[in-house]
Amino acid sequence: MNSARQLIIVSLVGLLIALASWRGHFSGLDARIYDNFFHYRHLLGWDPPIDPRIVIVELDEETFDVIGQPVSRWADDYAVVVDRLFQAGADIVGFDILFAPRLKELPPEDSHKIYGEIEQLGLLALTHDLVIIDSYRQLEGKALTSVDLLHFAAKDKQNVGYNNLLTDADGVVRALGLFFYNEEPRSTRNFVGRIAELAKESPIVKTEKGVSGLVTTGADKMLINYPGPPSLSFERLKVSDILQGQKLNGSLEDKICLLGPAFDTSNDLHNTPMNFNLASLGVEIHAAALNTILTDRYLRPPPPWSHFVFSLVGVVLAFLLALRAPPQAILGGGFLLMLSYLCLAFFAFAKAGLLVPVLAPLLATAVSGGSTAVARYRALESSRRYVKAVLGRFVSPQVMEELLASPNNLQLGGRRKRITVLFTDINNFTPQCESKSPEEVLLMLNEFFNEMLEIIFRYNGTVKQFVGDEIMVMYGAPNDMDDHAERAVYTARDMVKRLDELKALKGEKAGFYEVKVGIHTGDVVVGNVGNERRSEYAAVGDPVNTAARIEGLTKNLEEAILLSEVTLKEFGGTLTGIEFVPKGPQSFKGKADKMEVFGVRWS
Repeated sequence: MNSARQLIIVSLVGLLIALASWRGHFSGLDARIYDNFFHYRHLLGWDPPIDPRIVIVELDEETFDVIGQPVSRWADDYAVVVDRLFQAGADIVGFDILFAPRLKELPPEDSHKIYGEIEQLGLLALTHDLVIIDSYRQLEGKALTSVDLLHFAAKDKQNVGYNNLLTDADGVVRALGLFFYNEEPRSTRNFVGRIAELAKESPIVKTEKGVSGLVTTGADKMLINYPGPPSLSFERLKVSDILQGQKLNGSLEDKICLLGPAFDTSNDLHNTPMNFNLASLGVEIHAAALNTILTDRYLRPPPPWSHFVFSLVGVVLAFLLALRAPPQAILGGGFLLMLSYLCLAFFAFAKAGLLVPVLAPLLATAVSGGSTAVARYRALESSRRYVKAVLGRFVSPQVMEELLASPNNLQLGGRRKRITVLFTDINNFTPQCESKSPEEVLLMLNEFFNEMLEIIFRYNGTVKQFVGDEIMVMYGAPNDMDDHAERAVYTARDMVKRLDELKALKGEKAGFYEVKVGIHTGDVVVGNVGNERRSEYAAVGDPVNTAARIEGLTKNLEEAILLSEVTLKEFGGTLTGIEFVPKGPQSFKGKADKMEVFGVRWS
């Protein structure tokens, strides 16, 4: 498969992954990743700022002992606490406690007393910025019906805010719903939203473009930017201390107090990204949501285009890496590429509150890099088979391994190299064959070639071709050799020595025991000749023809081995254990100048 087609395929796969991400199929997994980002941000000390006005007033376990009455009779105590908060200078109080006693189970006189006690809170709601939380029921999917008696204490319904924490499928609270819609065509804000309106002195209004003054997800939801672990984030007071006369003395000037349950048996406990496996209080979550609005440190959801752009960038980078990098570096490079994107996503979250898609680009990168690496591996395997098909029968195992490591050496085309060429054929081949059957000749040839090839491969020669009884061998191609001339001479010597040994060993048994060898060195063009379907490795140039003609002189000069003066000079004229005998200048067809040749002797 060519590179362009592979890139198109992985790009299409990347787009499909991005489409799935855009449609929300990876939103749950992305959310879990960002949960971890909250933790790492805190460990690095990059938490967003905390508005110092926010104070959590905890309805703690000790409050039960201090009040000493059933919870159904706490309305007047609530009023006392709220009043003292305002007296201490609190600007706004958010009453984050649901109050729904079962009046039918109480004596009539107690029921009337409860309504009277609630009126005290009602007066505070009329004269101060007291926001009372309420729960709701949906009737036929539309109407909002209060289940909280304190709802009636807020004569001005603007001071009622509905509890609207949104719990995801995995049980984690990550967002806040800003509006409910009842059967009338109007919006009802939530608890935190109403407090934020009072604090910023600016209404929160839903428009066609979203929610004025807030950054939302487009579905009237605001993501909560938790400013660190709840226990370390906000200033705290205790209801029990206030009821026991704790002197506040104006310490709450301009503060926004959120009063909520903090006892162990409270049902107002929720999982959050920052709770470190310990459930967070509802009032703590409301404080984090309010802090998000007051500090303008919103978490911004990814724009639709980011799913596609980031995924395609990952696809292209992984494709180029898998296509160009060394095979052993692909896995490590791919890991670094994905880790780099993960770090960029974390940095964008921690420093700018940007939520870029995480899983889709990582998955697209992995698919692109993995599939391209597999395709490249298959191409390399095909190339290895191609190398074996071209030269597997003609080179030594050592040369074969080098070629398999660098298959580009066998691409179609050629390059100029200095090599040594050896031609050898059987002396008196035709006369010896006249008295033999074809089967006997073939058997003798196979035995001869087996012996000769073993010697050729010993010196890493490359067999160019067999023509009848003739063998052409190259030294220095396709792999570079500094000692290609010496290797050719040693090969020729060992050929003659081995045939002499076989002749002595086999006696009268028929065989080919005499050869003629010609050796010459020069610059040639070597490379694959043919096309992609059929090709062969070849050497082209005058030195090839000259080596063949030197081999043709051996019979007349009565030498088994002849080499040119060029080859002799290539290795300096001397080899250990070998003597070179001058045979005089010789003429060659097509050459104006004569060239001296040398015979070979050894001890």
